[in-house]
Amino acid sequence: MDFFDKIQDYINGSLSVEDRKAFEAELQTNEDLAEILENYSVIDQVLDYLIQEDVRKQLDKIPKPQPTYTLEELLEMFAVSEVYEDMVEATYRGQQKQAEVQLIVLQPKNKINCQTELKFELEMPVPFKLNLSILHQKENIVLEQEIAANTKYFVVNVSKLKPGRYYWHLAPADSEIEELQAICRIFFVRKDLEPTQLS
Repeated sequence: MDFFDKIQDYINGSLSVEDRKAFEAELQTNEDLAEILENYSVIDQVLDYLIQEDVRKQLDKIPKPQPTYTLEELLEMFAVSEVYEDMVEATYRGQQKQAEVQLIVLQPKNKINCQTELKFELEMPVPFKLNLSILHQKENIVLEQEIAANTKYFVVNVSKLKPGRYYWHLAPADSEIEELQAICRIFFVRKDLEPTQLS
């Protein structure tokens, strides 16, 4: 029996019963063959893994089909909310006032366009927990996240949001903290889909 030719068949389980018994009998007495089989099995597993990884990477490169929307759907998704727009205006009016503790957000800028995440940077951390809400005129709060006290940088994942006009609202988690003004600003997901009637 040419054992080297039989190793792959043995690992794959494609040997006949008779050949498998003969191969296993040889393994019991032939240490070199047993070592070769063990090494071959490891190499075979590594190769399988590398092939699977390569296939996965190739699949990841294939663009995912993007959902399509009607003009009516897009007009609704990018519609302006007068209530939230007033909150944005109140933010800018409130920042003119002098307060003992001010919440100043350096990033993200107002009306930023994003696909996957909103990156926040505060001018300085505040000593309270904050609550971040993502608002949409159709569904109100679509996402909420609590921000630990004394945080200066944080990221919010918005990758699951549909295209549209959204508002983020940052305020103290404890509603009794009145000395800190809430902030509200606008951001877009896939602004490239905004109908020209609204832009």
